[in-house]
Amino acid sequence: MSTQEFVAEFTDFWADPSPDRLPDLLHPDVVLVQPLAPVMTGIEAAQSEFRRFCHCLPGLRGEVDRWCADGTLVFIEFRLQAFGGTLQWPVVNRLHVTDGKATERVTYFDALGLLPGLLGHPSIGWRWLVTSRRLR
Repeated sequence: MSTQEFVAEFTDFWADPSPDRLPDLLHPDVVLVQPLAPVMTGIEAAQSEFRRFCHCLPGLRGEVDRWCADGTLVFIEFRLQAFGGTLQWPVVNRLHVTDGKATERVTYFDALGLLPGLLGHPSIGWRWLVTSRRLR
């Protein structure tokens, strides 16, 4: 799979994200690093945490703005949104892609900049607490 094909699949994934579709993008032993969550290793851990995100952030979607690549290293800049677009934030993913699957993904976003939007949706905190053990 070419880098362009991987980015097309990434773009398609974020148009309608689902934990069940993560294996289309991620290697079974993927390492995921991101703000506000512990480092995760493996597709099952990724799916479990993504289930939680989808539950806490209804209508979670993403739209790719631009990307670039150098060999197996791919950077994708995109915008995530939830709650019908009333909560939005920019994100950059740095991915190491081998044989069409990401073996490592590091996500960058301004967690502090997201805080005002989160405060506008107090149900997120409640959902996060309630699902902290139930969906894992």
